[in-house]
Amino acid sequence: MRVKIIKSSDNRYWYSDYIGKEFNVEESSNDYIISDNKQVKDYDDTYSFYTIAKEDCEIVVEEENKLKGEKLMSNNELNRDLSFLEDYINIALGMQTLEHYDSNYLSGDNTKRSREMLDILKLASEKLEEIKKEI
Repeated sequence: MRVKIIKSSDNRYWYSDYIGKEFNVEESSNDYIISDNKQVKDYDDTYSFYTIAKEDCEIVVEEENKLKGEKLMSNNELNRDLSFLEDYINIALGMQTLEHYDSNYLSGDNTKRSREMLDILKLASEKLEEIKKEI
């Protein structure tokens, strides 16, 4: 989640000089916690984390998502999830390939369902590659 600092309720808060700046944060009950302290220009590693009072900031919603009322995943998050999906499909495809060859070529049994599963997994893998090219 991303927030923009709009005010500082107390001029002693670390972000009083950061009005108008945006930060990636995680939500807690009373405030937002900076997800990576190095986002803060004058980062001081004596603080374990930086917080922002909820009343001092607003959630940044990308323009195209305002109509939907939701925030889309960032490209990094989407690429990460696509990578996981690709790994899962490839693992399933590999396992199904082994089962197919074992049951159809070693035992002589021609299993139609195994072949259909391989075809479906290949289609899923191809579709995933198409999506990755669009990013």
